[in-house]
Amino acid sequence: MAHTCLPSMFDREQARAEWTAIVAHDLRQPANSLQLETELLLRGALDERQRETIRRMRSSLAYLDRLIGDLTDAACIEAGRVALRIREIELGALVNDVAEHERWPRAHVQVSPSAATVRCDPDRARQILENLLSNAVKYGDPDATIDVLVDVREDFGCVTVANHGQGIPADEVPVVFERYGRTRDAAASSTRGSGLGMFIAKGLVEAQGGRIWVDSVPGETTSFHVALPLASAI
Repeated sequence: MAHTCLPSMFDREQARAEWTAIVAHDLRQPANSLQLETELLLRGALDERQRETIRRMRSSLAYLDRLIGDLTDAACIEAGRVALRIREIELGALVNDVAEHERWPRAHVQVSPSAATVRCDPDRARQILENLLSNAVKYGDPDATIDVLVDVREDFGCVTVANHGQGIPADEVPVVFERYGRTRDAAASSTRGSGLGMFIAKGLVEAQGGRIWVDSVPGETTSFHVALPLASAI
């Protein structure tokens, strides 16, 4: 009697990741074309109503572009194919550079005197920090400061991003780092999100030999912590 060979869970996950990467790649070209068209239209003779309509289109296309990027990164993480260019960087300087961007006016950075050099991919580290800051802005109190601390713990350079707000119930903390994971409150809110940001952050941190975790007190503070290997410890 012939036996049917069913694909293993790993094979199914690998196939799904590859399919996601292909779809994301195929979406990129038409999305880029539409973005270019909106830019060209905005240079033309338009009344204010037409101009505002195209601005909304451009904003939606920018969100689509970020989503395509997230799908691509998630597929690479699932397939174990994260491209990294590891080098030594001053963690405090990188965090200050990211936090000073106009997108994060409420970020307050404190760099410990002991903060040191870590080994990581600076572009990927920047992406992780932007994900954490974006999360803090979206789900924190809009009038509260976002506190960012850079320090050293054992053999790791650490960044903590803390916001004040609704927080995460203890039973939902594991959901935060799952693929497409969103808490019940986040899913029920009007805040737009794919549920991939923290999944990607976790995958990128771990690919660089680091760790990421979250502490939350519902109704008070939520703190995300990222630990990257110190250059002196390698």
